[in-house]
Amino acid sequence: MDAAHGGMHVRTARRADVPTIADLRVQALGERARLQEGARAGSDVRQRSEQMLPVWMGKDGQFLLVATPSEDSEAPLLGYAMGRIRTDPPVLRQQRVGVIEECFVLPDHRGAGVGRELVATLSRLFEAREAHALRAALPPGNEHALGRLAGLGYTPLLVSMRRVIGRRH
Repeated sequence: MDAAHGGMHVRTARRADVPTIADLRVQALGERARLQEGARAGSDVRQRSEQMLPVWMGKDGQFLLVATPSEDSEAPLLGYAMGRIRTDPPVLRQQRVGVIEECFVLPDHRGAGVGRELVATLSRLFEAREAHALRAALPPGNEHALGRLAGLGYTPLLVSMRRVIGRRH
């Protein structure tokens, strides 16, 4: 799927994008670790990402999108988004749910609509695959993303909390 918006281009990731997406995931998981107390990005994130991303790209119902400033195949990546179609168990009426697993935009390009377009493109892919609902998971403290998703019609579903064993406060 390719989409253009305001001088920006969103497309399906290619195998040649994997090393750059792995670098972006290192940054994304590092930011998430700073936002979530007790979370940390392991030193092998890049290596694991380079192994995982081609597998992710090869599965039906899983999507990996990238944003670039133009359609030029050599254009730098501004961000990426990963999503998948999940089928909820029968107790929940066996709904197909489009889940945004990750979305990251380089800091210098935030606020320019890159994340919005990545999410909107994933949403269109989910709808084309007959998803009944859309979900996105965010680390706590990411108020900017919460506001952006609310602007796209998302509402809070659940608050998940955790405590690291051995820590009282």
